[in-house]
Amino acid sequence: MNYLKLIPFLIILISEAKAQEYIMNIDVGQDTIASRFGPKRKLNSAFYIGLGLIAGKSENKPPSEINYGRSYSFRYGYWRRYKINKFYSIGGSFEYFYKEYNLKKNLFADSSSIYKLKFSKQISNNAGIALFNRFHFSEDYIFIDLGGYITYDLYPKIVTKETSKSSGFENKKSIYVKPKMINTFNYGLEAKLTFDFLSIYARYRISEMYNNYKGDLPKYNFGITADFEN
Repeated sequence: MNYLKLIPFLIILISEAKAQEYIMNIDVGQDTIASRFGPKRKLNSAFYIGLGLIAGKSENKPPSEINYGRSYSFRYGYWRRYKINKFYSIGGSFEYFYKEYNLKKNLFADSSSIYKLKFSKQISNNAGIALFNRFHFSEDYIFIDLGGYITYDLYPKIVTKETSKSSGFENKKSIYVKPKMINTFNYGLEAKLTFDFLSIYARYRISEMYNNYKGDLPKYNFGITADFEN
């Protein structure tokens, strides 16, 4: 066999191998700008959704006590945080915050009424903003948020349904929209413990629920939220 005929082939093969080695050794990281958004980055954000229950004692005999377990909240919003260092971030959020208090009494009952109360619900449809301090224990996987919130009730209402005491079949439903007795501006404090995308939270309302009335409904709200990161 004439091995000289293989020399050109070997030269081409070695050249190709060197070219591939050169390509593999290029540091593409030098030509790529790392994103500032996302977990463990300077900026991070997520949409969230949550459910909660009203808790705590009523204060100074409010217009009505509530039925616990049937008084709840729903929230949907968006948060964003800016990381100061590995252990601390600051952030804010805006959200829709729905609250429903299931009342034991009809707030607008007529003493001569021939109807029996089936349910009475005091409903709040809040738009809210919040600011929080975030303390990291494991980067963006375990952390605690401590902060405060402000809400404005865009559409407060009280919905009452009654049934006839005599027949039991005749029903009457009343809706009182934006009653003057309800305070539409509220504020309070919130703490949240997060594991990855799931959180448990506790919210305390500092402001009073009613205008010109000494009694107040329970101020605590406990629940869970789930994040859906961008």
